Amino acid sequence: MDLSRSKEFETKEVLGVDIDQVLIDDARRIAKSEGLGEGLRFELGDFMEQGWLEGLAGREGRGNFEVVLLFSVTKWLHLHHGDAGMLRLFRSLYAFLPTGGVVIIEPQERENYARAVKKNKDLKLVYKSIEIWPPFEMEMNEVGFKLEQRIERVEGGFSRPLLVWRKE
Repeated sequence: MDLSRSKEFETKEVLGVDIDQVLIDDARRIAKSEGLGEGLRFELGDFMEQGWLEGLAGREGRGNFEVVLLFSVTKWLHLHHGDAGMLRLFRSLYAFLPTGGVVIIEPQERENYARAVKKNKDLKLVYKSIEIWPPFEMEMNEVGFKLEQRIERVEGGFSRPLLVWRKE
């Protein structure tokens, strides 16, 4: 992730969350080397854990977060938590964000799921049980988000859209 984007959008604060301490440490190192320390924090956490987002809102103040980015992660969340986990995530994000809040999702193609399962056979059972697939348009609409924009982009040799959802 290009951390310098927070400056481009005049972001006052950014909180990066990951379940992997190594990735948190890497993000901190990159942020420091790019001079992005002010207003940029990283937290180890599993936002798929029941109540985690609610706990964050309680610690940080409800309504303090206006945008949630889910880049290159939906496949992993889906393969580890199944359809029920994804639906719970969408409902939690809707409850977490204030009116007008935004979720930007980079949906990963179904073929990427199959490749991940080939590399990790432990994911096969969940993969076989999946019934909802990206881009999760129906599921996001049912929760209450409205698709505002689809951004087509090419990055690092692959093309993957960004879907911008707004809580009305």
